[in-house]
Amino acid sequence: AVVSTQSTGRQFRTSSCWEAYPESGPVLRELRRRGVGVVVTSDFDEGLVSLVKELDMPVEGVVVSYVEGVTKPELLALVQDRYGIEMHVGDSERRDYQGASDLQGVTPVLLDRTGKQEGKDGVVSDLNG
Repeated sequence: AVVSTQSTGRQFRTSSCWEAYPESGPVLRELRRRGVGVVVTSDFDEGLVSLVKELDMPVEGVVVSYVEGVTKPELLALVQDRYGIEMHVGDSERRDYQGASDLQGVTPVLLDRTGKQEGKDGVVSDLNG
C-alpha cells in the first residue's frame, strides 16, 4: 500500500520518504467501515510499525519478519494463525501469491501495478481490485 520515494539512511524509516498509493487510504477506510480487518505483513524490520502509524493507515496489526524471525511465505502462516486471515494481497508472485495459495482457506491476490500479469485470475492492478 506504500511506495518508497527515497531510500537513504535513517529517513528510510520515517514517513518523509514514503507515500501511500492514492487508493490505499480510501480502500482501507472502506474495509474498516465494512468490518473487515486488515493486517500489514512484510519482510521489513520493526520500523514498519511506526511508519504505518505515521502514514495513518487504519489497520488491525503489523507483522514483520524481523520481529517474528521468519520471512514470507512462512510469515503468512503465522499471520493466518494469529489473525485468521481469509485473503492475502501482495506484490510478489512467489512470496505472496504462491505463499497464500499454499494456506488452506486463504484467497491469494497478486497486486501487479506493472500490468505484466494483466488478465490472469487473482491479479489486480491496484487496491480497488
